[in-house]
Amino acid sequence: MMKTATNSTWLSLALALFATSCGGGSSGAAGTGHLRVFATDDPFALDIVKEAHVHVSAIRVHADSAAEDGFTTIYSGPGFDLSLLDLRNGVTFTAADTFLPVGSIGQIRIIIDDASLTLDNDNVYSTALGNLDLTSADTSGLKVFVSPPLEVVAGQTTDVLLDFDLSKTFHPVPASDPPNAAKFLLMPGIRTANLVDSGELRGVVTQDDGAGGEIGVDKATVYVLPPGETDLTLSVATSGSDPDGSYAILGVAPGTYDVIAAKGALQGTVTAVDIFAAESTTVDILIE
Repeated sequence: MMKTATNSTWLSLALALFATSCGGGSSGAAGTGHLRVFATDDPFALDIVKEAHVHVSAIRVHADSAAEDGFTTIYSGPGFDLSLLDLRNGVTFTAADTFLPVGSIGQIRIIIDDASLTLDNDNVYSTALGNLDLTSADTSGLKVFVSPPLEVVAGQTTDVLLDFDLSKTFHPVPASDPPNAAKFLLMPGIRTANLVDSGELRGVVTQDDGAGGEIGVDKATVYVLPPGETDLTLSVATSGSDPDGSYAILGVAPGTYDVIAAKGALQGTVTAVDIFAAESTTVDILIE
């Protein structure tokens, strides 16, 4: 059930971000553009995850989505830890900030050398314990295909969002019982978005408090789906709600979507939600 659905301008912080993104810059050599890479997370089945970490040691880019070599490294150093649950609800982490020659980016490789996942039943999976397999993330890296390609423009800043979706990044084995999986595989599950060309979705998930009012729902999962789609595994983006029920999903391509919020057996749906570039759409959802 939808309570409200309104469009509004971006909050002041986001307006400042877009002003920076679109304006020309004096730093960097002629014929180069400014690229910033932000990381965030859209958690899966949020109420079964206690902690999720990945350690990134390098980020590389290439114009060709099919390339296997010849990448340009945009970050390489001591590495950094991403606490994915801390990056939900609109929070981002600046993973790279660099200047590149003008051109396109069709593929991003994220090199991950360590990862861990702790579930709410205190089951722990990690590379150190040997029950979390990095697959090729520590060698060739997680492959992120960028479609349409990002354009690095001379004198301008391009802000790209890397959105980790736990349900598509950590794969339980066996898949039928994630809370009691024997191990997890770390595989690609990252959505990209050009923040200048996309919009955002915000709102509050509530439920009946039993006394004629409503209360916020903690750890509900919010799914953004193509119109008419009910298969939650086909969502284009997801997020989880905070203790007060609030949620935020950044980098949503302009268009019309259905939005579903769910926790356990409770669910609420809002249909025909319009997302516009550089605007925030507010959708509050009552689950029943």
